[in-house]
Amino acid sequence: MQRMHEQFQQKGGTFYVCPICFNERRLDADQLVAGAELKGATPLMEFAAEGAMTFTY
Repeated sequence: MQRMHEQFQQKGGTFYVCPICFNERRLDADQLVAGAELKGATPLMEFAAEGAMTFTY
């Protein structure tokens, strides 16, 4: 998983983290992995609509 994360970042990938889920769990934004941003569903859908490859889990 670490290798895949590093390769994803090297190729300019960005992780979008659901702010509702994140805040519900009372997580610390300073602990996000490199390349991660808090973004809601609307920016993700706009990004995907432009043909971006997405992966959700």
